[in-house]
Amino acid sequence: MGTTRFISAPDQGDVQVVVLAAELHEEAVSIVLATTISDELAAAGLYDPNKPGLTIEDDVGTEYRRVPQLGVSIGAGWHGSHGVSRSNPEYEPAVPPEATRLRIRLGRRGSVVLTI
Repeated sequence: MGTTRFISAPDQGDVQVVVLAAELHEEAVSIVLATTISDELAAAGLYDPNKPGLTIEDDVGTEYRRVPQLGVSIGAGWHGSHGVSRSNPEYEPAVPPEATRLRIRLGRRGSVVLTI
């Protein structure tokens, strides 16, 4: 099993979609999200494969692409309990070692920058 780094996201205040962290794997990066409005996000097209609202970028210009997860269609990857849904969308390639920041864009809902 490969090495994984877990990068916690900064406090985002009172928002409806919270970026909890990024998991940096040897071949990919996974974003950890939580929300109470997962149905609304899917309906608003946050996961539209033709023009996705959820994207990531780093400070060295890496081009990331969403990885379809087995058994999960894009936008249907939410799971949870107690009214809170969680999702872990995955992107390739891995974050390069020279990157120092990772920005997660949540469409109209803003963005969050993680320091790597």
